Amino acid sequence: MVEADSEISQVRFLVSVGKRNFKRAVDRNLLKRRTREAFRLNKDRLSALFSFHSSELKNRKLVLGFIYTAKEIERYALIEKRMIRALEEIQEKIKQLSIQHK
Repeated sequence: MVEADSEISQVRFLVSVGKRNFKRAVDRNLLKRRTREAFRLNKDRLSALFSFHSSELKNRKLVLGFIYTAKEIERYALIEKRMIRALEEIQEKIKQLSIQHK
């Protein structure tokens, strides 16, 4: 598990790549590195959300777990595209929850 090292220390990040689909550790590690890098480069999408809703999210922590389910080793660009989409969906869910709790 990796803790995001920006102003949003409330976010923790986990990546899992199954041994069933990728027998070789080198392949699993490659996919974990690509996924972590995609998160690192795009985590500012969540930091903007935390700074905007700072009063509501002040004492909250966000733990994200990503499980790589594809059967093949995907290019970094595709992993990053899917990471951005996932972070945008998470951002929308958090906004909806904060609106419901007002």
